[in-house]
Amino acid sequence: MATLFRLGIRQGTRQRFALAHTTLQDVTDFLEQQGKRWGARHEPVRRAEMAGWQVVEALTAHHLVDTAFPEIEIETGFDDYVFTLVLRYRGTLLPLAATPPSADELMASAQAELQMAGYLVGRSARHARASSSAGLCVLRLTFEN
Repeated sequence: MATLFRLGIRQGTRQRFALAHTTLQDVTDFLEQQGKRWGARHEPVRRAEMAGWQVVEALTAHHLVDTAFPEIEIETGFDDYVFTLVLRYRGTLLPLAATPPSADELMASAQAELQMAGYLVGRSARHARASSSAGLCVLRLTFEN
């Protein structure tokens, strides 16, 4: 009898969310369902949930999403070792900051608040990458399983 191993098989799913009506529970439910479906450990999925919600909050609070396209697409991927979260939307790119703003900067500027959000999102993932082309913004975050 031969045994077959399916290591490295990548699985993925995506869903669109209307930002005006999306809640933390919506994002959490979607990511938990995907993690359970693929057998991902709870801890990386939980970090992805918090990072995903941080992005949604930053986008809405700082009006970074194009009002003509008020939704975000959340895609997940899993390949036995890495849980990937990809967020796509039309608008202005959420900057992934390498350093947090100072306490004084946070008190003085809304941009510093946005910098802090980008810093926290980037720090929560093993790898974080942000790109934008023709108004389509993509944030790709990976979490080790």
